[in-house]
Amino acid sequence: MARVLVIDDETQYRETLSDCLAEEGYEVQTAGTGEEAIRIADAFRPNVLIADWMLRNHMTGLDVVHRLQQAFPGMESILITGFPSSELMANAKQADVFEIFEKPFDLDDFLSVVHYASRSAQDRGSGPASS
Repeated sequence: MARVLVIDDETQYRETLSDCLAEEGYEVQTAGTGEEAIRIADAFRPNVLIADWMLRNHMTGLDVVHRLQQAFPGMESILITGFPSSELMANAKQADVFEIFEKPFDLDDFLSVVHYASRSAQDRGSGPASS
């Protein structure tokens, strides 16, 4: 079973994604800030990181991606954002982000990408993924 860490400062998105992922069999932890996510990740060791790009408290989702990729090189990252831009897309590509979703997004499409990301993380040596 893949471990998925969801970071979003919007409680509704965070809880909805967590519930949907748990129903699909993923082991899920959530965080409301980047700092909290980094603390949780140390013990949780996520295979997949799902991070909102615009977080409060001076840390973006892309900042969290960079920090956690150093600690967990096989981890895959998915960014979600309500404010896509060509600069964000370029920065995400440079950071080897698996996928970017613009809010609001289709949950079935999202879950499909999480499945592929967890498989990719397994192939990259990030631990077990769900089947």
